[in-house]
Amino acid sequence: MRKKADVVIIGGGIAGVCTALWLARDGVSTILCEKGEIGKEQSGRNWGWCWSFGRDPRELELRLMSLDLWRSMNETIGRDTGFRLSGIATLARNEADMTRLLAAFADAQATGQPVDMLTPAECAALTPGATRQWTGGLISRNDGRAEPKLAAPAIAEAAVDSGAEILRHCTVLDIETSGGAISGVQTSQGRIDCKAVVIAAGAWSTKLCRMIGVRMPQLIVNETVFRTAPLSGLPELTLRAGLYAIRKRLDGGYTVGGGGRIRAELTPDSFRFLSDFLPALRAHGHWIRLQPTGHSLNEWRNIFKMHPEFRLLDPAPDAPLTNHVLEALAQDFPAFRDTAVEERWAGSIDVTPDAIPVVSKLAVAGAHLITGFSGHGFGMGPGAGKLMAALVRNDTPPVDPAPMDIVRLADRSKLRVGPL
Repeated sequence: MRKKADVVIIGGGIAGVCTALWLARDGVSTILCEKGEIGKEQSGRNWGWCWSFGRDPRELELRLMSLDLWRSMNETIGRDTGFRLSGIATLARNEADMTRLLAAFADAQATGQPVDMLTPAECAALTPGATRQWTGGLISRNDGRAEPKLAAPAIAEAAVDSGAEILRHCTVLDIETSGGAISGVQTSQGRIDCKAVVIAAGAWSTKLCRMIGVRMPQLIVNETVFRTAPLSGLPELTLRAGLYAIRKRLDGGYTVGGGGRIRAELTPDSFRFLSDFLPALRAHGHWIRLQPTGHSLNEWRNIFKMHPEFRLLDPAPDAPLTNHVLEALAQDFPAFRDTAVEERWAGSIDVTPDAIPVVSKLAVAGAHLITGFSGHGFGMGPGAGKLMAALVRNDTPPVDPAPMDIVRLADRSKLRVGPL
């Protein structure tokens, strides 16, 4: 392990490894510290969607840049991330769904999002194996999919090829400052001298920010996903309809998410940041269930510190929810009725009060934060990492960073809650 670097990145998810890649390719001495393995938390457990549509317009510029980077990522790094240009569609199962899609299409046109409406016949052509008579649909043809378990490790390997050092099983125990500026980090493997730190630790970022006196309102929610055995004669298109969302995997099976229900961890931060999240609870509270978990108990026991033994957020999946989602999916695609569910899992998602990520410099000189992607960080990871690398180098940012600046969270009266 090197004892000195220009930049230390804390966290080996998609945001951290992409930041490391772009910094290393520009010749910046970079060390990434990951308390466990690369991409083993949310970055390896998500739906695998790389999409531009359906989120807040404040993210659009970053999303479009990320999609451009995804399209060339396999070539850029010389490895397969699983990215494929598949298109992503939302399909209407009835007139109520269609009314919502028409409103979404109008919003997309107003903000310049590249989407098209689909006729019922076009929906049918894109969904082999479906018995549902679709009312219509909305498609973003330039969107794609990637494999979460492949992507972050592949990008991390490319960052190492470009000169970055990646330390696995290396917990950051403290972030040090001197004269109001970053001076180093203390880790479970020793001290590293540095002048810049990037906190890219997802659900752990709030606790790391607290080390340098920065208030980062962020909470953890858990979402359940499952995968099926390989199936043939079903859509190549990545899509969502009603309760379910599906993505075809490289192995021929499908990753399935949805269900309209997420579980919120009941931790000390749930009380610290309650007033910050009241607008979001009013907007999205019907989807959220508060629930204590093993991680919640660890948070209560270790309220103020990082602990080197806490390596992995591994929440239990919601098995009844997966059964409910699979039943809804099989109503539209009968081939799923008798398929085997090969694996169920859940992932912990870092959520901000307005559901917009933070990609920002902090008040402490040399400190930077990239977190709070609210369940959509996998698709935005390449662009967010590129933006963060520019902020670290004090270069002209590739997109406007203002919508992602942490300062917006200070005035709760002006927060505008985006979609989850």
